[in-house]
Amino acid sequence: MKKLTTFFAFLFLGIIYLCAQTVQPKDLPLVVQANFKTRFPEANNQKWTKINDTYEVEFLNKEINTEAVYSEKGEWKSTSWEIPLEYTPMSIKTYVAANYPKYKIKEVELEEVYPALEKLYAVDIAKKKDIQELFFKISGEFVKVEAEKKEDKSK
Repeated sequence: MKKLTTFFAFLFLGIIYLCAQTVQPKDLPLVVQANFKTRFPEANNQKWTKINDTYEVEFLNKEINTEAVYSEKGEWKSTSWEIPLEYTPMSIKTYVAANYPKYKIKEVELEEVYPALEKLYAVDIAKKKDIQELFFKISGEFVKVEAEKKEDKSK
């Protein structure tokens, strides 16, 4: 059963990889280019990818690793900013220590998603190969946990 699950996991990742296409900024729809430049005028080192009907971009914004997602129509969908682990709010560290004592915080991002426009911390925690993603309000209040996912060994 474990082999079958592993097979389907790799098949799924392969399909996603095949659906993702690197896109040069000059080949983006003009409306995507315009909306991105308006929202992030200081963006550097852009790496665009098209996945199905969305455009995802990784870039530096004021020296912060940032990701944003746009629809084909140029509509902004989400933005996430990497937060250095040492800047993780103490309330989040305390929550993880109390509720997930054998887990370690691996990555913290600040996410803003349309249409709610509420910013949330997305915190990846791990215990060996078990990874959980926890979400917290800016105030540090716990919101939810996403379903478990297995660590991608290709990273």
